[in-house]
Amino acid sequence: MVTFAPNDYGLILLGGSSDGYISIHEYKNEVWSSVQFFGHGFGVTSLSWAPPAHTASTESALEISSNSSNLKFVSGGLDNLIRVWQTNDNQIKSFYSAATLDGHEEFVRDVAWRPNLNTNLDTIASGGDVIIYQNLFNRIMLSIYGLDLLPIT
Repeated sequence: MVTFAPNDYGLILLGGSSDGYISIHEYKNEVWSSVQFFGHGFGVTSLSWAPPAHTASTESALEISSNSSNLKFVSGGLDNLIRVWQTNDNQIKSFYSAATLDGHEEFVRDVAWRPNLNTNLDTIASGGDVIIYQNLFNRIMLSIYGLDLLPIT
């Protein structure tokens, strides 16, 4: 699968493959640059960019940097995990895994980052088991469709 970054990030293409690798390709100053790194055992199933932040941000319970201008995306895999990736300097070569989210009993079929609606609340939804991860009151919470928000233990 492939997905373009939001326009605010520039021309960046993100790809995930069945060998577990994630690749990022950026066109900047009339030159393409690329980086590839291992993301998930057994393969990457889904990718989603974080929306550009247009408001002040506070420290997320997902333990992501409070710098709201950093590039971020989320990936899901056949290893039943979700990983949040980010940079501290907006360089594609410096992406690192900022958080690993579990809770899926089967592989992650899809992930989506909630659009920025003038809030500092990072919200990621994932398909398969339908789990919503939110940073509420400095705790990671999950919600399985039809149930109340529950703390991850």
